[in-house]
Parts: sequence; C-alpha cells; structure tokens
Amino acid sequence: KDKKDKKDKKDKKGGGNNNAQDILHVEFIGYKNDNYPLLIHFVDAAVRCQMNEWIKKGKKSGSNSKISTNDFFDQYCNHPAFKDYLKSKSAIDKMELVKTAIDSYQHRILPPFQLMEPIWKIKGNPLDLCNYMFEMARIARNSANQPIHNYASIIPIQIEFLILNDKIIDARPRAGTCQGVDALFDDHPEDKEDSDDSDDEYGDGDEDDREVIPKDIDQLLKSKKIKPIVYDNPLREMLRCTEDIKRVVENKRCKRTVFILDRRDNKNKDSHSGGTEGDKLYLFKPVEHNKFEDDDHERIHGALHYASIKSMVPRPSSSKEKKDDWSVLNSLRGQMFVISYHIISSDEIRCYLFYQGQCFRFYGEDLINVLPIFFVDSIKARNIMLTKFNHEKKWRKAFDEFCKTFNDKKFEKFYHGLTGQSPRLRVIQ
Repeated sequence: KDKKDKKDKKDKKGGGNNNAQDILHVEFIGYKNDNYPLLIHFVDAAVRCQMNEWIKKGKKSGSNSKISTNDFFDQYCNHPAFKDYLKSKSAIDKMELVKTAIDSYQHRILPPFQLMEPIWKIKGNPLDLCNYMFEMARIARNSANQPIHNYASIIPIQIEFLILNDKIIDARPRAGTCQGVDALFDDHPEDKEDSDDSDDEYGDGDEDDREVIPKDIDQLLKSKKIKPIVYDNPLREMLRCTEDIKRVVENKRCKRTVFILDRRDNKNKDSHSGGTEGDKLYLFKPVEHNKFEDDDHERIHGALHYASIKSMVPRPSSSKEKKDDWSVLNSLRGQMFVISYHIISSDEIRCYLFYQGQCFRFYGEDLINVLPIFFVDSIKARNIMLTKFNHEKKWRKAFDEFCKTFNDKKFEKFYHGLTGQSPRLRVIQ
C-alpha cells in the first residue's frame, strides 16, 4: 500500500509513466508539423507567463504567486482564436495531454523557478555580472550570425556559461539571530514521513549543499583529459571567443560547448566597488553530452535541456560517493549559476537561466527585473542597475544590444497566439 501511495503521489507530480508518454505524444505532434518545437514552446510559455505575472505583482513570494498549468490555460491563454479552439470537442483530450506533458517535463527535465528569493545569494557588485552577461550575449549573437557554408557551419549550437561568483552567502536566518528560528530547523519524526519525496523533486536538496566545485578548474578539467582554452583577462579576451568556439567544435554543427567563468580568486576585496582582476575563463567541449541531432527534421528539442541536466562540470576523480558530473540541477551552495543559449538560427535563440536547481526562460529585461533578487542587498542591486539604465547612455546602449540577442520569432508568435501578449516585459521602474 505504501508503494502504491508513493506511486500515486509521483504520478500527480508529473513523474508517472503515463505522463512521460504524454511528453512523447506532444513531441511527436510537433515532429509531424515540420519538427516544430511544440513541447518546448508550451513549457516555456507556461513558465514565462508565471514569471511575467510575478514580476508585474512586485515579485512577492508565496503560493499565491504560482500559476498551475490548468490556471495558465484557463485564465491567461486569452487570445480569441485560441479561446475558440478550446471550445471544440477535439481540443479537450489534446489539452489534457498537453497539460500533463508540461507538468511531467518540468518534473523530469526542467524544474521551474519557484518565484521566491533564493537561499544562496551573491555578495558583490551587480555591474560586474552585467558586464560579463553583456559579453556572453555578444558571443551568442556573433555565433548566431556566422556565415553558413556547406562545410563550415556551427549553427545550430548550444553554448553554456557557468559563472562561479566570488562571494556567495547563505541568506537564511540563523538560529539565535531570531527567536524561534532554531526550532524551525530541528528534526522531528513526523517530518521524515515524506522525506523520500522532499528533496528529489527539484535538485538534490541539503546533501547537494555539502559539495563545492574545487578551486583549481584547470586541473579538474585536465584530470578528465579535457584541454580547455584559458583566458586570464576574460572581459578583454572574450572578443576572440567566437573564433575559439569554432576551433573547439571543429567548425561542425550541433555541438555543445561550456564556458566556466571562475570569479572565486577575484582580487577586489571591496564587494561594492567591484572589479574583475583575478577572474579566469575556461572554454571546453564536454567529454559526454557534447552534441545533438544534426538533422533538423529528426532533432529532439529537449535533448539540449537533457545535456544540461546530465553534465556541466566533471566531479573530481577522488569523489567516492558519486561519479556523475555536476549538472544544472545541483545547487552547490549557490555556485551553479548557468546561462544556457540554444542557438538554432539568428531568428531562433532560446536562453535559459539555471540557479540552485531551478530554471526559467530568460530575456534581456530580466537582467534588471529579476537578477537583483540573487544579490544580498537586492534593493541596492536593482537601484544600481536602474541608475545605469536611466542615466548612462553608454550602459543603456550596451543593455539594448544585449536585449536584441534574445530573438525567437517562432516562440513570440506562439506565445502571442496563446495569450494575446508578448513573452517579454519592459523594464519595470
């Protein structure tokens, strides 16, 4: 009976076999329509709608901020043509299939952002992170706009950036700093009843927070027979990254590359003034999960997400407990901060932000609308960005160029066809 109860509970969360089949059904519908990324678009639309509503409501944490998949279709998919479609008899079964496919995909592959401030926060100057993200987006744009030749094309390509921030702190209240906090974190027998399900839904839980990525990235990669390209002055040397990417993937399509930006030896001890001295950047092709289907009509779009949840950084050979690589599902005490670009063409660039085992479809405006909550002093971080946005022309120009990177005409048309709105929000002042 206990096993049956657990299976029923897992099925409701989206982990049952029937729901896994619904993923395949929706993917197959897209496949029959010129391999349209139907499943990915439905998943991204549901998450993006939640993000936009949460941002517009002032990013207030709590269960009221979350929008269920049912509510997404019932309350937010208000395009007249789609509303008319929902009234047809043929739509009922298909939409139930789509709903369970979305929930199952989020449970199995792409854990959605939980619409609350993260536990681990960055203590540093937000403008340093902005400058790096501007450069990362430029690399994505340059890669997307590479000339296409018969024997020398790198598009489509997956480019991922893992940012190991300099100072990460646990923002949770400590026992003794607030009356009653110690009792909240005591272990109680009744809390263990559901312990098997509590940590495995999104990420690895507290056990994961006992691990950290070793300091010597160069040695870690070489121990796995990976020879990275190393940049000692990243902000200056990132200008040549696109050419280096072409060398790493040998001018071939449908490859995956990973950058690791290590800021943990940052020489600037003043977290407010910022600085990039001591930062290092590594570019490499993973040993495994380093490619996806070359045939545009046979490609499984979720394979790019799957690569991210299987491998981002190799674990040290000395790790006895676990042999698998660290992935975007690991928290690692706030170290796993990943920007993932899926560059299908210059008009179809998907970007995802992973942090603490959670993910959302990222747009340029989120740099100001969302990223400040990842900092210890989120209000100050937001004010710093808004000041630059409103009063410094050079920074505003760089920001506008950054926002142009996130160009996905297919998804924008799809999202508007569901909701009657754009998936992008303007910068909220």
